[in-house]
Amino acid sequence: MWTPSAGSQAIAAGRTSRLTRLSLLLAASISIWLLEALLLPSLPIPGAKFGFANVVTLLVIVGYGLSETLSNITLRVLAGSLVTGTLLGPAFLLAFFAGLAAALVMYAAYNWKRGGLSLVGVSVAGSVTHVAIQLVLAAFITGTWLVWLQAPLLVLVAVGTGCFNGLVGWLVAVRVYPERIRVETAG
Repeated sequence: MWTPSAGSQAIAAGRTSRLTRLSLLLAASISIWLLEALLLPSLPIPGAKFGFANVVTLLVIVGYGLSETLSNITLRVLAGSLVTGTLLGPAFLLAFFAGLAAALVMYAAYNWKRGGLSLVGVSVAGSVTHVAIQLVLAAFITGTWLVWLQAPLLVLVAVGTGCFNGLVGWLVAVRVYPERIRVETAG
């Protein structure tokens, strides 16, 4: 009778551990997104959000790869939109495509030329990208470029929330992934 070797058991345990950690990060991401969508008061600027779930996105970027980051964003938006009743509607399309674009920019910014940006810089880059893509899509959906009149305020909010989320992400990442994060600077 064949029994698995210690090496294959270790590999299987490693895969299980990785999947478990990614599942926990996804659950945290969805929970934070839903809490923000359903419980927090809206910001006074239409379309502006705090984006607290992006703290989890930062952790996935630091601890894993691009495919895991894109999977986290995709599943978070799908699950959140399903619960909030916006699946396949305009809000879903804005969140989905802007989220994917922001994740690509954040991943590239973090991994750029070995050093990359700090997590605060990465978060701000993602936040501003998210706003820009949402404005492009909103202009396309509504048929008017007047939505761009909100751009200055939305970018200002994006920079502020990006800084806050990046700092929180950095504070968590230095404890969760101390070997992968630059500890000498938060900004």
